[in-house]
Amino acid sequence: MVGKLRLSLNLGIAALACCLSAHAGPVMMSSWDKLSDRDVGRLGKKVLKAGESEWAHGETSNFVYHVQSVGDMAGLADEVEYAYRKSSMYLGPSTAREKTHVFLVSPDTWQRVVRKADRRKDSLAMQAGRNIYVLQSTNPVDNIVWIPHEIIHLRLWEQYGRNVPVWLDEGLAGCLGWKIAQSYRQKDRLELVRTLPALKPGDVKTLDELTAVKKYPGGPGKAPAFYRQSEELIRAIARKIGYDKLAGFVKAVAGEGREWDEYLRDRFSFSDFDFKWLKEQAVDSVQ
Repeated sequence: MVGKLRLSLNLGIAALACCLSAHAGPVMMSSWDKLSDRDVGRLGKKVLKAGESEWAHGETSNFVYHVQSVGDMAGLADEVEYAYRKSSMYLGPSTAREKTHVFLVSPDTWQRVVRKADRRKDSLAMQAGRNIYVLQSTNPVDNIVWIPHEIIHLRLWEQYGRNVPVWLDEGLAGCLGWKIAQSYRQKDRLELVRTLPALKPGDVKTLDELTAVKKYPGGPGKAPAFYRQSEELIRAIARKIGYDKLAGFVKAVAGEGREWDEYLRDRFSFSDFDFKWLKEQAVDSVQ
């Protein structure tokens, strides 16, 4: 991914709080024992224990943050809160009753601890229940892209648990995550772009094969193809029905167990021609 960026990040932080937008409120710095929620689960405990330096903690109304350098708190929280707020535009209001913990993890701790729990084994950020782990990167563009992707996974998990089909989960995270990342840079009049190479024909699935996937495929070519095709399919569906209708589509498929294509025919009068167009976008055009 290539970002056309001129970065001007203000990482200044006050002694007790760092200000975000009025929507999120300030990130209140806190000692561990004063946090309102300290239930980080088994993996979270391992990450905190494995940290090479003492952790700094902070929280807002929606999240608890854990960083190893206090100077990272403001930027991390701003990106997370923005993505969480934007996600509601596409998925509806959050139904969360508990706060999510966000960890900014050093490369060493990531390799020693987080990588073992990564079901994909190639992630640069990971959502696991109500925890999000983000690999600390030297490139500020990385977190701008990774964080909204994981926020979408989080929102889907909050609303539908394990009932979200893999292609739908990954497709929404890819499509909406990228859309939110672009929006985040545009507010600073910066452009975020990427160039996606063509996929090998042998790695590309048909629509029926793609939407029947039950677990993440392995292999150097098949996994990227699955992510790309899932994202392109969701983007194509959103272009047809409108991004504002995606929440209803997700509810029907993940919440009610409807077949995705059946729902599109019944609710939006999709014809064979429409499905042929979806195939062109998610299968033919990626090769």
